[in-house]
Amino acid sequence: MEATMSPGFKIKTVTVSERGFTYRTHRLTGWLNGRRIREQFRNRDEAEGRKNALEVEASNAVSGTRARVTRLSETQLAEAESAFARLGARSLSEAVGWYLANYRPPQVATPIGTATTQFLADRANHARAIVLRG
Repeated sequence: MEATMSPGFKIKTVTVSERGFTYRTHRLTGWLNGRRIREQFRNRDEAEGRKNALEVEASNAVSGTRARVTRLSETQLAEAESAFARLGARSLSEAVGWYLANYRPPQVATPIGTATTQFLADRANHARAIVLRG
């Protein structure tokens, strides 16, 4: 039975007679995750589109990746995947909650050049000149 359940999909143009009418249709058949797929479409383009979607779904089931519609950009998705990898068994909601509870933004933002000048000026009274040379 396993051989007949391979995840390949085929499109066949068939003539159907139903309720006194005869028409041509495009029949998509195949197997996906042990489930038989049989669908009919009015034109070949619709059938091809559905076939492509089913093939993507079948390959995603094997590889462990999933195609999902999201509002995240590519950069945000990569960052989210990195964050999940770093979290291990902990949840993302728990990590974000901890961050929001504990993070305090800096009270004063000083450019590095200004901070260096101020630091050296403050230390000039307490250290020898040879120590302050960099």
